[in-house]
Amino acid sequence: MSPQKRPSARELLTDTSVEILATVFAGQVRSAVIERALKQMAEAEAEAVARGAAHRRQAVTTLSDRQLAILRLRADGYSGPQIAAKLTIAVSTVDYHERVICHRLEAVNITNAVDRAYQAGIFRRERHGDHAGYAAHLYRGEDPCDACKTGERAYRNNLRQQREAAA
Repeated sequence: MSPQKRPSARELLTDTSVEILATVFAGQVRSAVIERALKQMAEAEAEAVARGAAHRRQAVTTLSDRQLAILRLRADGYSGPQIAAKLTIAVSTVDYHERVICHRLEAVNITNAVDRAYQAGIFRRERHGDHAGYAAHLYRGEDPCDACKTGERAYRNNLRQQREAAA
């Protein structure tokens, strides 16, 4: 039995990286070659990111309503037992659904699954309970939630008090 031949360094490198190394080592650093290589690498990376986000978006659409509800509650900071109590199901059922969610989103754990849902655009990171949250609701054309209305009132009262103190 003969040992397998190890690939040479040149065989391991892509054509682009070989071209870059050849020009650099020859002392003829040509910016056009490097720029083209960097552009190709950036395009490949952007394409890979877009493919990943589209795949996760597609995976989320295959989640059931119950699984989306569990994922949303996890995103809101609820624990497994709290989710079970809120949805009136067993904790083991929550655990089962979380395993399915992780599998479909190719996540290592439920926290990673929540992050992937945000990356895929399924959930939006939103502020609530302050002036910025109130403004975000208005910007999106929504009626502000109660927490944001309360936060906006507190913000405006604070501004009024500052103006009165400065006068």
